[in-house]
Amino acid sequence: MRYALLAGLLTIFSVVGTAEAQRSRAPRGYFDIALVGAEPTGDFGLIVDEGWGVELGGRYELDPAGLLSLRGSLGFINYGNERIQYCSVYSCRVGIDLETQNNIAFFGIGPELAIRMGPVRPYARAAVGIGYFVTTSGLSGDRDYDHTFARTDNFDDVVFQRRLGTGLGIRLSNGRRPVWLDLGADYHDNGMATYLREGDIVDQPDGGIVIYPNRSEANLVTFGVGVSIGLGADRGDRGDRRRGPRRR
Repeated sequence: MRYALLAGLLTIFSVVGTAEAQRSRAPRGYFDIALVGAEPTGDFGLIVDEGWGVELGGRYELDPAGLLSLRGSLGFINYGNERIQYCSVYSCRVGIDLETQNNIAFFGIGPELAIRMGPVRPYARAAVGIGYFVTTSGLSGDRDYDHTFARTDNFDDVVFQRRLGTGLGIRLSNGRRPVWLDLGADYHDNGMATYLREGDIVDQPDGGIVIYPNRSEANLVTFGVGVSIGLGADRGDRGDRRRGPRRR
């Protein structure tokens, strides 16, 4: 009975979603962009602070009702910054900033299940991909952070990543380019990773450095707020034009 009830609910949602798709004639391809906040969990949360970043994604609906989509995403999270000021080799009249950033880049692809119910679209998704932990140092002029003239990757690590997420889309506009407000959360399962935090690079008097890496599970949760924008012309409009004017 449970399986029959589940099958019946899926059938009802599919019919409702198909009717909604035929009425609105929404495109199947979407481009996503979101600002994300990152909350480290477990041992990772005891070692590093919260982070922030951005995520770009692309989604294609595999059926007219939009129940099943294939989605890929690329994101960036910064979880630590350290800045040290020096005098230049000529004079302290010219200052130099040494900035070190601790970042995570991630990429993943996987399925997304959703139900379109009028102006709302709850969804659940999963993805597999990679997580790239990297610590980078760069030199710039004093308070001129947009013009870095030297940059070095001090430490990095690549891990296999699994993600599970859920969220809600709220339609803001219709038409050839529908826009949805997207509110979502994802759990990033990075497994064991080796990474640096603020203060793990120590400068030596002779100009050398000593690095003290950390190794632990590096899982985190991200919370995103963004928009999803439809791509492509309205299929219904094209179909109406192909049929041509109605004769009496």
